[in-house]
Amino acid sequence: MAILLLFLLQFIFSFSQNANDCLTYPSCAECIIHNLCGWCSVPVVYQDGSFGPRCAGVPSDPNHPPPGWKPWTCPKDFQNTRCYGYLCDNSSYTCVSAGPSGGGVPLAQCMQLCFPPTYECNTTTAQCYQVTPGHGTDLPDCERQCKRTTSSSGQSTGASTGASTGASTGASTGASTGNPATQTFNCDAATLKCVQAPNGAPKNICDSTCGIPPNNTPIFVVGNYRGLEVDKTFVKGEWQAKVSATDIIIVDPTGQVWSKGVVRLYQNELWLVTATGTRRGIFGLQQLPEVSILTWSMGGIGQPPPTNFDNGLATGQTFVFAKCVNDQNCKWHLFQAVSSLKANQEKEMQKRLRKYDPINDPCSKYPDCHTCIKAPESCGWCSVPVLYNDTIPGKNCAGLNTTITPRINCTGSFSTKDCTNVTTGQTTGQTTGNPSQKYLCNPANATCQMSPNGTLPSVDVCLAQCNSNPIPPILQNKYFRGLEIDMTYRQGEWRAHFTTNSVTVVSPTGAVIQGNVTTVSQYISIVTPNGNYETLWQLQPGPAVDNLSWAWAALNAPPPDSFDQAMNTPGMVQFWFVACHDGASTNVCDFSH
Repeated sequence: MAILLLFLLQFIFSFSQNANDCLTYPSCAECIIHNLCGWCSVPVVYQDGSFGPRCAGVPSDPNHPPPGWKPWTCPKDFQNTRCYGYLCDNSSYTCVSAGPSGGGVPLAQCMQLCFPPTYECNTTTAQCYQVTPGHGTDLPDCERQCKRTTSSSGQSTGASTGASTGASTGASTGASTGNPATQTFNCDAATLKCVQAPNGAPKNICDSTCGIPPNNTPIFVVGNYRGLEVDKTFVKGEWQAKVSATDIIIVDPTGQVWSKGVVRLYQNELWLVTATGTRRGIFGLQQLPEVSILTWSMGGIGQPPPTNFDNGLATGQTFVFAKCVNDQNCKWHLFQAVSSLKANQEKEMQKRLRKYDPINDPCSKYPDCHTCIKAPESCGWCSVPVLYNDTIPGKNCAGLNTTITPRINCTGSFSTKDCTNVTTGQTTGQTTGNPSQKYLCNPANATCQMSPNGTLPSVDVCLAQCNSNPIPPILQNKYFRGLEIDMTYRQGEWRAHFTTNSVTVVSPTGAVIQGNVTTVSQYISIVTPNGNYETLWQLQPGPAVDNLSWAWAALNAPPPDSFDQAMNTPGMVQFWFVACHDGASTNVCDFSH
């Protein structure tokens, strides 16, 4: 009996170590209890481009995988810690738990996408089509008002001839007789009053919805914000806002409460409802590397909203507010005195730094994709640093053998393919010879070097891309206003001004950094009398202003590898700057003063 029991235990153990067995587990909860298995939020991608089950694993011996096992990539959210995730409930437009299926996304990502769709009318086809937030109206109103454009004869191509037919047959038409029973009404967008209109709704139905928003705060706007006023008459300095399910508080740069009330979503408008009246506004949402941006342009109390963002910049009050995407990399401390803020930031940084110590993952010593995938400890490569036990940051290379490694969550892409682009799941730079012999551009001196982390297949291709340029035209002669957003940020507004070959940066305290600029690939080098700053940058247009994500290394240090790294690494800083759109009139936007 003892021999039989030992045989069964050995059989069960060997069964759990076969990576192909992971493919048979249909749910996240069942998948992650098995060693060497993990759950992907979407089907995994194999090297040939085909898709596989969402439960996937690695061989216990990478050099001798089981027959039929194929390397794979999980394009997004790989985990063996627990089954978490959120889905948008399209009836209430709130984020709800995805449950044990593991099919959801992180809450912050869900909140960015979970809000009612809006529609505009195609007047050629008389059909409604979905548009981005901040435009259009809800589907019932769009469909009720959507008609084809009139023909040259003045007759509506989509209109009925009920009026003339009614006249010839003696039938009563509500419009001609004024019969209240047949009159229809639409809600006037400017006055929010029901006005008589053809093809509308009965007055009691119109009155029940016109100008009456839902009695709840939209989930996508809930959060802590730091921001800037960007309209023509902006007040300098850092604004702060806290939005909960029950209220909103906005504090101006002097620390005074500018407004207090609730946020409401009415059709395509975002309202600030206060005891003194309602500000109606238009809005836009945008995702940057570390923060999501809410652009909010409001009219005066009791006035219609701006017709567009340029109008809001010129005559309204327009804000850009930033909310952290990942609280492991980004955290705001709102409504605190500067001294208290600094003390809390120092404590938070020390706490965060201590979190790096207790993990002993043998895979973390492998610095690149190639050595990671070939390692004997059952490792995989994550496009961003993994999290252990939901809280402790790690490295890109992490192990799936839970007998020797804590459980992980890779919020980016996770791959068991050798030297793949884990963002797309496609192999990169396939050439003859050793696939690790690829080249990397060093932005500090504009030279190319062979590196296992390289992405360029030859030195010629690398040199073609690794040449020094002056400031890119999209940055030249622009004034920027911004905030520091890393984990140890300094409160207050920063300023930056690019010329054609130099930049001047001014801190909230008035300290100035000035130097000549060269650009190499995605890096900007600033040469100052005291040394060089190597920086990583990315520019994205926004609804009202352009957004510059800008990560700096310490003086005379190598550039940041990523925006995530700059958010957490001592000595590095990261900024979010905004600038007026190219060609914007000074009557609309002007940051030069």
